[in-house]
Amino acid sequence: MKNRMFFCYTDEGEYICPVCTVFGLEEEEVAGLIKAGFKMTDHNKEDEGYEVKNSAFKVISQIIDRD
Repeated sequence: MKNRMFFCYTDEGEYICPVCTVFGLEEEEVAGLIKAGFKMTDHNKEDEGYEVKNSAFKVISQIIDRD
């Protein structure tokens, strides 16, 4: 699994990561993330990967906890 992150800088001096793209997920992993409440989209169907509206840390933590 690989991921790509998008960081934003807030007015309060924090970096946040509202969306990440996760690659290499199996169907059951996608279903598990959706069941856990993660919002997932696939706006670019030509390329592999799902956009997840959450931080990469939380997504990876959820996948690891399932194993």
